[in-house]
Amino acid sequence: SPNSAIFFNPVKNSEVNSAALFNVFATVITTGANKSFMAMQMGMSIATDEKEFLGFKINVNGLKVLYCDTECGEQTLVERFQSLATHFNWESNQRFNLLTKGSTTSDIYDDLESAVKRVKPDVVIVDCLYNTTNGADISKNHNLTPTLNRITKIKEEFDVTMLAIHHFNKGNHEQGLLIDRVAGGSALINWSEHINLLCKSEASDTTRLLKIGKSRHIHYPNVYFGLEWDIESKKLSNIGVIDDWKPHLVNKHKK
Repeated sequence: SPNSAIFFNPVKNSEVNSAALFNVFATVITTGANKSFMAMQMGMSIATDEKEFLGFKINVNGLKVLYCDTECGEQTLVERFQSLATHFNWESNQRFNLLTKGSTTSDIYDDLESAVKRVKPDVVIVDCLYNTTNGADISKNHNLTPTLNRITKIKEEFDVTMLAIHHFNKGNHEQGLLIDRVAGGSALINWSEHINLLCKSEASDTTRLLKIGKSRHIHYPNVYFGLEWDIESKKLSNIGVIDDWKPHLVNKHKK
């Protein structure tokens, strides 16, 4: 498929398929884990034909990406883009596009659909899902379903891969990266084709933990990958599998 990008697991020989392979994808994270930088870094890696993203090989070139921000606003979004852009080759590149909308705007998906018609992307990143639900109680499936249906409509009508950044429920950090901790009703988990889980480490200010929580189409390794956050370059890198991940989830200051 022209809309497929495949990443290979750098530790094992089995294939780990990226978000771009799936029609519906979600990355679920805890606050402060650099979710937006990770999503932007991924989108920019795809749009600039990088060979890999976080150590996972990208097999397909020529894909166009639309990144839709609903959180930080235009100035911060541009600053983040500029800080990451220094790591990529942007010569004559028109395949990474930005859209920003305020979280209080009720017509986010109307504007997103208009942007998709204009830009004609292969991959759309929505950051983040919660801000597009008009403040509804998303623990109730009937409140969440209309948003998921709207995303599905865009996906099917324009043949794009949709990536949605989302959050965990608060608390229970010590349980690890489990899809049961994902905020929202069961409809969200059932709807997602692929879910990556990300959290920050309690043992290191610059370490993040990444785990594949669900994939409807592939076999995937049940491991925790370590990611290192470079404060100066604003970039994440893969430092390999962390076998003993539990110490990273224990808050030493918690009584």
